[in-house]
Amino acid sequence: MTSEKEEIRKKAEVEIDQLSKDLKISEFQLTELKSSVIALTAELARKNDVESQLDIQRNRSTQLDDQKLILQNEQLTASDYILDIENKLYKANKTSLELIRLLKEAESENE
Repeated sequence: MTSEKEEIRKKAEVEIDQLSKDLKISEFQLTELKSSVIALTAELARKNDVESQLDIQRNRSTQLDDQKLILQNEQLTASDYILDIENKLYKANKTSLELIRLLKEAESENE
């Protein structure tokens, strides 16, 4: 009977040792998983920050594109205005030259 008890005790000790090893392995794996979760959480926060900055830059880019179009339209309007003024100036100069020519002809006829 003592040897049976001894054998049961040895089996129990072996089982306890194995369970203790398994517990240590599980604790180590749990620690690794917790570290992974912390690292992934930090990575996710960085990713969200980068996405937020990207959205801000996209909005700024869209605003700049809109402003660029407005300025291009204003430039076209100003160019059209300048061309119109240049045409009027050309016509006025042409009329002035014609009047000067006519005046000189009239003066030469009066002499």
